[in-house]
Amino acid sequence: MVTIYLVRHGYSVANDQKFFAGSSDVKLSAIGEQQAQLVSDYILNNLKIDKIYSSSLSRAYDTISKVGEGFNLPINKNTAFNEIYGGKWEMLTFEQILSNYYNDFICWKTNIYQSSCTGGESFKEVMTRSFNELKKIAQNNEDKNLLIATHAGVIRAIITSIKNLSAEECNSLGWVSNASLTTITYENEKFEIKQASYDEYLNGLSTSLPKNI
Repeated sequence: MVTIYLVRHGYSVANDQKFFAGSSDVKLSAIGEQQAQLVSDYILNNLKIDKIYSSSLSRAYDTISKVGEGFNLPINKNTAFNEIYGGKWEMLTFEQILSNYYNDFICWKTNIYQSSCTGGESFKEVMTRSFNELKKIAQNNEDKNLLIATHAGVIRAIITSIKNLSAEECNSLGWVSNASLTTITYENEKFEIKQASYDEYLNGLSTSLPKNI
């Protein structure tokens, strides 16, 4: 059996300033750095990790960099786990997106399963690239424990794929919290979600996106 821990990046500058980062490379905020320390401490003290993967974006990589140091493991960057490419939405505030790309953003907020960022990726495209890479990695790492640092949109896409959720179910799913762990197993060619958005180790520093973003 393969065990996979998906960790969402810590609270970023984009989260703090309420703009759409997408695949742009933005840093962790001061709170995000604290969250990164807390999740790293939890992983190092409680989990066995054999391999580490990360989105190529610094907010994900920096969240688990100390885990790599602590376990003396390289962190393999993989763009399949990057956040959705927001196209014209990248680095705009949510208010600016709503003003300039109203119809597309309303679709994102109310029917993310069918949505596409204006000039960017669709949610279904993120589902395809992230799930296909997750399956490939799982098949190549039998009986290993894997850590993957990634993003809220990617984790939502992976959960939707694994559970084969309908559009309505995906739309009501919501976002995992910053620096949280989502645990997945892979056995006999089948994935199973064991736990989603676990973050009790953050000791009151839990943060997350508004559900309607």
